[in-house]
Amino acid sequence: MGIQELERCLFREYSTFFSPMEKAYYSNHVKFVDPMTSFVGIENYEKNVDMLAGRTLLGSILFKDPSIALHTIERLDDGR
Repeated sequence: MGIQELERCLFREYSTFFSPMEKAYYSNHVKFVDPMTSFVGIENYEKNVDMLAGRTLLGSILFKDPSIALHTIERLDDGR
């Protein structure tokens, strides 16, 4: 799987708010960290995305007309 293929996947996922989430591109132990929460695991990641997108009961209560935008993809010097 090349870098360009991964970039295309990210653009597809962000343009559809991860519907569907392309799990084949993620480690089963994907780690999510932001100032409000953190968790590990693809199932937890998908649950969080579904909540943010309003696809769960809690998400539909918390978020009206949610959206997500990918502004840029940056390749770091260490290969990430």
